[in-house]
Amino acid sequence: MTPLLYALVGGGVAVVAAAWPWFVGMRGHVSMQVLDTQLRKLYAAGNAPRARKLLAAGPHAIYMRCLAAAHDAAAAGDWPTAQRVSHARSAFNERFRAEAEALARRLPLLALALAGVAVAVWAVALEGARWEAIIPGALGGQLVVSTYLKTRRLARECPAHAEAIYVPMVEAIERARASPAS
Repeated sequence: MTPLLYALVGGGVAVVAAAWPWFVGMRGHVSMQVLDTQLRKLYAAGNAPRARKLLAAGPHAIYMRCLAAAHDAAAAGDWPTAQRVSHARSAFNERFRAEAEALARRLPLLALALAGVAVAVWAVALEGARWEAIIPGALGGQLVVSTYLKTRRLARECPAHAEAIYVPMVEAIERARASPAS
């Protein structure tokens, strides 16, 4: 094979291998700050069912799925407030661990993408392929970095954001239970 073909094949492998984890991560992207603000407003207004509907509206967003699990755990059972908050937190953490494991299963694809980037760089730098041939490899490398950074940010920020939601969530659920259905 010619160096140009090596570069294009390596870059193509990088793009294809990195595109799937990137796509899966981006289709479920949600701004945690905006969602938190809307949830706090709904919970402050005592509108827990509407908040739950909002959480169901993002079936691909990891943060929303985890908060939905927390909401469902807080709404189940007749516990005191402190226990309800504890159940919500543990349900969030359990769902988040499962989501993190699903993210970790996609890491081998990122390793394959990095191998493709290495082949593309090798072909251009050492074998004399045209420099334009590195473009697919560069795109694949950018997707790898983007996916990695998004995964790290998600792992760091999701639990921290959720901490501010548990108490208003539980208070709204308790108010909804206490008020008679109209």
